[in-house]
Amino acid sequence: MLRIFKNKFFYFSLIIPTFGSLFYVVNYTSLVDTIYSTNRDSHKSYSTTYKYFQKKMNEHEQLTWDLLQTNTGVTKGKCFQKQKENYQTYKKSQKENWQYKRSRYPKLKQKTITIVENVLRDFDINPADIQIVPYKGKGSPAAADDSTIFIDEDEFAYFSPKACKFFIAHEISHLQAQDDSLYKSLYSLSQAKRTSQRKKKKALEAFRRFQETRADICALLNGGKKYAQGAFDFLYKLQELDGGDNPGITHPKTSIRLKNAHKLCTMMKWNVSTLQA
Repeated sequence: MLRIFKNKFFYFSLIIPTFGSLFYVVNYTSLVDTIYSTNRDSHKSYSTTYKYFQKKMNEHEQLTWDLLQTNTGVTKGKCFQKQKENYQTYKKSQKENWQYKRSRYPKLKQKTITIVENVLRDFDINPADIQIVPYKGKGSPAAADDSTIFIDEDEFAYFSPKACKFFIAHEISHLQAQDDSLYKSLYSLSQAKRTSQRKKKKALEAFRRFQETRADICALLNGGKKYAQGAFDFLYKLQELDGGDNPGITHPKTSIRLKNAHKLCTMMKWNVSTLQA
């Protein structure tokens, strides 16, 4: 989810890919290793970059699950099992949520819908399979659950067209990874454990930061160079709105996200100075 609070703090959610099926199946293997790749760039730079970030994300993920088990008693296996068991109930609540928002908020402009649909096509997703729904995100221009993209048109005005496409790609990555249902399962399991609320909060926030980092990387690897300038546009605007770094609680600090984007683009041999212009 993307959030701008009254003080203009802006947060942002998103995956990392592997070569394989576009359809994500819930299972017990690494989150990183079960995500798709829609990027058609199979040259050496992509392969090297992909392997580098896959390793980094696997390490990040393992540290996060270790912390969750220590602080909440929840294991990755239990979390995926909970997600699988509750998925039909989750889907029903999804539908009720977007139906409510469609009835409450003004219809999206066709121009906005077209932007979202074009990004979906870039990620090899049929727009007819996804709900595109208006909402008011209290400063959040976009959010996603497992089958819906939520858009707050009022917040789009803060960002360039390329930045908008990038953060939509970010939300699409959350959607394809089923991040929303997984986090809800994790949260439910963690609250059932009689452990320190402070420790639970710390572990859950770490998991959110992992999801956000993974989503940024995935949007760039899957979207390719055409999304790279949007990433820099978005992140520099974010720093402008925040007056510097965000606090790095549920989302990584913007400076860290910029560092990751710079590293990825450099490894891909994309002209970073041009992208940052």
